[in-house]
Amino acid sequence: MQQASDFLAESEALEQLIQPLQASDFARPTGFKSWTFEKILRHLHFWNHMANLALTAPDDFQAALKPAVEAMMAGKTLPEIEIVAFPQTDLELVSQWQAGFREVASAYQQADPSDRVAWVGLA
Repeated sequence: MQQASDFLAESEALEQLIQPLQASDFARPTGFKSWTFEKILRHLHFWNHMANLALTAPDDFQAALKPAVEAMMAGKTLPEIEIVAFPQTDLELVSQWQAGFREVASAYQQADPSDRVAWVGLA
């Protein structure tokens, strides 16, 4: 599936951009909602993980999604929800994200493009 290959290429490009960062750099705010590099990376990792579950373990996806949606409905922000699932920080989070994006890319590269996958708000 071309989209999976594109996702991998984009993730690898981001990987190259953050490679020179030191652990302390991940606490710096960015121009995106003043989120830190760490919040952005955790956000990407969380939703990559969810996309992988949606394809490879739909029941686990629904189980993981339910508390996240309930927390959003209760007024929690995405970063507050995502840090519960992935509390790792700086370079440890980078390592998890790297393994995770490769895993999700591989899963979707092998997927049948005609298969339908549940997503947030969709059955």
